Amino acid sequence: MRLSGTHHLTLTVTDIERTAEWYRTVLGFQEVVRYRNDAITADCRVLAHPDAAPPTLGLRQYDGARDDAFDEHRVGLDHIAFDVGDASALGTWLEHLQTQTQTQTK
Repeated sequence: MRLSGTHHLTLTVTDIERTAEWYRTVLGFQEVVRYRNDAITADCRVLAHPDAAPPTLGLRQYDGARDDAFDEHRVGLDHIAFDVGDASALGTWLEHLQTQTQTQTK
């Protein structure tokens, strides 16, 4: 039995609208679907990048969720890494992210 790849990654967030907007504006993701899952009491979004193969990115904001600060030493997801192709593209992305960070902090 073999795995054919990764289908999606889901992140729990404190502000789903702000987070989805960041992935759309800064990284170019597109929203595929949004829905409310009453069984788990969460608002959900699914995002995908038009130039990338799966996985898609899921976002969830649970009702009554704690908004503790992130701590990479706590058990859970430490980070997500995106493949940009090569060192030259990485430099281009670095410049883009620095510009976006400056724009959003003004």
